[in-house]
Amino acid sequence: MSNFETSDIYLSAYLTYMGAAIADVHGDQRKVFVLEGENLNDYVNKFWSNKEVPIVPAKLFSSLRTLKAALHRG
Repeated sequence: MSNFETSDIYLSAYLTYMGAAIADVHGDQRKVFVLEGENLNDYVNKFWSNKEVPIVPAKLFSSLRTLKAALHRG
């Protein structure tokens, strides 16, 4: 299992949608999400490739809401 850090909430939402777990959220001004999971670099490359990726919108938005809640807790 590998870790990936980013301050991009939309990338984080996509990665959690794809199965990554939120390991930590830290930072004062700019929050950084620490995510852990398998094949994260592959998912990051797909996110930035501008190729179509099948998603279930409700699940993706649920991931985004979970991250926003983590921001308010962290």
